[in-house]
Amino acid sequence: FGDAAGLLTAVTTEAFDDLTAALRAGDARGGRDGQRRMVEQGIEYVGFAMRHPGRFRLMFRSGLLREEPALTASGHAAFAVLEDGVRALRGLREDAPITGAAWSALLAIWSIVHGFAHLAIAGRFDGLAHGEKLPDRAAYVERWLRPMLTQALTGLAASPVVRTPARPRGNRRSTAARPR
Repeated sequence: FGDAAGLLTAVTTEAFDDLTAALRAGDARGGRDGQRRMVEQGIEYVGFAMRHPGRFRLMFRSGLLREEPALTASGHAAFAVLEDGVRALRGLREDAPITGAAWSALLAIWSIVHGFAHLAIAGRFDGLAHGEKLPDRAAYVERWLRPMLTQALTGLAASPVVRTPARPRGNRRSTAARPR
């Protein structure tokens, strides 16, 4: 590994590979239904974070890791599963670019599950069941995340095309953000 950054980069690369496998498992459970695929991916995303909180936090830390091709490829592979799910949700061809409303849907879904994951692993849902006796944190995922995703995805599946604003002249940088 060479140093601590090399070790952390290797751990993070493996973590993204494991997240990709979890997302694919959720995708498979969803079958051909785009909405079900995205819900199951979301459940898996949060489940991965809850099973591996240290690895999950490390995956999205900046400044600790090396810029390695293997890490970039692993991050892109996980993101590609989300992209494919959004294509299915929006009724797009498998090779269609993610633009406009599909891009908005992808970012909305990722934001929901990523935020939920961080709140869950930080214990922020503990005691918020409003008198409901939930056995553990994983029960919050099933009780609250599944219906929240279903409701959000219903709107995102049918939302109109959103025009991407034109970039200011002279700005040649890509506006697309992807995980490492």
